[in-house]
Amino acid sequence: MLHLSADRLSINADAMDVSHIKVEIIDENGLVVPTADNRILFNVEGAGTLLGVDNGNPTDHGSFLINERDAFNGLALAIVRSTMDPGKITISAESAAVRVR
Repeated sequence: MLHLSADRLSINADAMDVSHIKVEIIDENGLVVPTADNRILFNVEGAGTLLGVDNGNPTDHGSFLINERDAFNGLALAIVRSTMDPGKITISAESAAVRVR
């Protein structure tokens, strides 16, 4: 199962403000699975854009500018940037038939 959490629930509509979205791959007890390396696909809808993705793995040299990343130690990160238009931003992530919003 995937669990998403944002460091900020509100960002300014100035096309420069960002929020960091942490993705955790968790088990049925809500604990992070430290061996999980699932590929995670990200989608952003509404008044925001996906600025980049990461996983903290120093040996992963994949692009930060795409909408997918392999988890590292059960974790991944998406960075979402505001647009100039105020409004709702919906971030979704999916991996191996698991999808969350």
